[in-house]
Amino acid sequence: MAIAVPMKDAYGRIARYYSWLSNLVFGNVLKEANRAFLESIVEKSIMIIGGGDGKSYVGLEENLLGEFWEKSPAMLKLAKKHLSGSKLKFQLGEFQSKRKADFIFLPFVLDTLSDEQLEKLLLQLRENLNPSGKVVFSDFFPPTAFLQKTILRLMILFFRLVTSHSRMDLPDYESFFQKTGYRKVDEKSWENRWIRTQMWVLA
Repeated sequence: MAIAVPMKDAYGRIARYYSWLSNLVFGNVLKEANRAFLESIVEKSIMIIGGGDGKSYVGLEENLLGEFWEKSPAMLKLAKKHLSGSKLKFQLGEFQSKRKADFIFLPFVLDTLSDEQLEKLLLQLRENLNPSGKVVFSDFFPPTAFLQKTILRLMILFFRLVTSHSRMDLPDYESFFQKTGYRKVDEKSWENRWIRTQMWVLA
């Protein structure tokens, strides 16, 4: 008889404090980035991949219809609580949906993936997008200011120690999107373009 092996929860120790830490360092900027372009999702099917504790979407529950994917059991538990009024179906584990969506949101998740994982995910998402669907991702881009560079180095070190992330740098996101057959159609930015939210469609 097979024995179930509990999923390792890399974010389990910090799940309850994640949003507090984010607000302490960035204020509302990351929340604003995650909510960018959400005005377009009314009556649309969506997928949120790596949505964390879901706090970024509180107040928008009535417009959230689709799937919410998260690898951390602790984070997913919080997301279910924070977004209990939504019509989202909460899924635990690696993204492997077979459903189609009008919007796919990637909130600060691509910078945690290896190059191979990033390319594989973007190729997979092509199968999940409706023909006119859009991928919206928010993330950190290479900073120019000294303080931003320092904060980024500390964040990478922190997450490598606490969550065992393998990356030591930021991916060249746009090259991966272009390589896998997407076209950028819109962008919003904060903190001198250090933090950006981009919208991509199938080329």
